[in-house]
Amino acid sequence: MKKKVLTIGVIFIILVAVVVTAVLLTLPTNYQLMKNDYVVNSKVGQSMEVLGTVSRKIPEQTSNGGLSRYPVYATTLTNMTTEEKQALLDEDASLRASSSTYDSMDSEGNLYLNGQATGEKLYKHTASVGMYYGNVDDDEVAVIKRISVSPRPLGNYITGLYAPAGEVIKMSPTLTEQ
Repeated sequence: MKKKVLTIGVIFIILVAVVVTAVLLTLPTNYQLMKNDYVVNSKVGQSMEVLGTVSRKIPEQTSNGGLSRYPVYATTLTNMTTEEKQALLDEDASLRASSSTYDSMDSEGNLYLNGQATGEKLYKHTASVGMYYGNVDDDEVAVIKRISVSPRPLGNYITGLYAPAGEVIKMSPTLTEQ
């Protein structure tokens, strides 16, 4: 019985070797670089390069619009009264740049409308804590990053950068064709 099992095992190994050899013999031996008759001069959709770091100006002021509760990311704020909904929408409108709130800010976060100081300053909203499944730690390093993108008509670009609530960030867009 042992001889029969051994013989079957040897035959199986020989068959496997024959099949593998046959497959290898059918493969082409003259590998060539594939070439197209046309040239495409384009870069990947986006590329990024960290150029250095910069000190952060972590806001000292934390505030909110005085509402008793706020929505949390990926949840629904239930049982809102009409007054609560309107107060939330009013606060939202006051925080966004517009022709009636502010249209620019300086490097310290002071807000301006038509070149005149509004007396308001950018602040960290209390509802920002834990908003997107985590917070940017105060000891996280701020980076200077060059991001090159190939424009497309629709969609977002993922940068891996996060703007901490209430902190002023500087963006310097440039347009170059390559």
